[in-house]
Amino acid sequence: MSAVGDIVSAYSNDVAADGTLDIKPAGTEEWVIHNIYCGDDAEIYWEDGTNTVKVHSITGAGWITGIFVHVNATYYMSIKNVSGGAADLGYDGVITRL
Repeated sequence: MSAVGDIVSAYSNDVAADGTLDIKPAGTEEWVIHNIYCGDDAEIYWEDGTNTVKVHSITGAGWITGIFVHVNATYYMSIKNVSGGAADLGYDGVITRL
């Protein structure tokens, strides 16, 4: 079972072209995301289930660090693979509310 202060992370191997990895907790959980990892070209979006705002693009493999974005089941982020081929995507952060 998870607890407040625990690390939350995901790594998805070979996300298809135009596929996404959502950074979206379930239920009432809230997370603060610290790092986003991209194995190739990617776009980062802020979403609320209806609206989507592109907030960042990354070219080539790399990571985005120190972002401190709060996410929950309503307001969340998506990492979209725009490389044209499969790519690895991931993130990490901390659980702040259960």
